[in-house]
Amino acid sequence: MGSKFENFIELLGNIEEFPSWSENFKQVHIQKTSYLDKKNPNIKEFLRTSVKPEILHTKIIKTSKGSSQENQILTGLNLIVEGKMIQNLEYIPKDTLKSIHVTQLAIPFSTCIVLGKAFDYYSKLKVTPYIEDIYVRRIMERKIFQSILLTIDVTELS
Repeated sequence: MGSKFENFIELLGNIEEFPSWSENFKQVHIQKTSYLDKKNPNIKEFLRTSVKPEILHTKIIKTSKGSSQENQILTGLNLIVEGKMIQNLEYIPKDTLKSIHVTQLAIPFSTCIVLGKAFDYYSKLKVTPYIEDIYVRRIMERKIFQSILLTIDVTELS
């Protein structure tokens, strides 16, 4: 897992390099505005954020064959992927500079990946999520904007 700093916020969870061997993948951009729970103090500034993707469910479905308007070859098999991002936000509260607070947010996602010609309906698959980019910004004292770029890679198990 990589780490980088952006505007003095440490971002943890980014991959340093995406595997070059991937043939079946999809990039998913997840944006969400969240609010702090009432039990948490107001945000003065963020220190660090980390994101861990979790794949909850996958299912192969049969679809149309052909080509899309974007010239993508549609093989007749798609993989539905459902998951969530677990994001930890570490911040300095507005009312005190003596403590650091951490809150955890869950961001659900769902996407559909067109599988290549080598796959069949009964394939055993390995689904691997990679975090490419994380962006977090305090909009107001209790309001947060999150943006995460996720790549989901699919490989067939032998």
